[in-house]
Amino acid sequence: MGGVLPFTILYLGHGFFNFLSMAANSSIIAKLSPGRQRGLGFALYFLPGSVMGAVAPMIAALIADNLGMYPIFIASFAAYVAAVLVLLLGVKVD
Repeated sequence: MGGVLPFTILYLGHGFFNFLSMAANSSIIAKLSPGRQRGLGFALYFLPGSVMGAVAPMIAALIADNLGMYPIFIASFAAYVAAVLVLLLGVKVD
């Protein structure tokens, strides 16, 4: 991307929409977690984001340095597809 402005707009947009989804995510976790294990449910919800938040920039930089920017988008799309498959196949809904 050329310049700082497009990156800044995308970064702020991501943060804004991520902030908007917090209420829905919290409601889903509270509904799906048993009452006595609700804290564990929230901990498990935040754990992957915290771990990947520390590791993902290094992986993305390694991919960008070796292969360019385009494969990063392919890798992130694959991660989203994997997450949707885990939700569809691994989460039991009553």
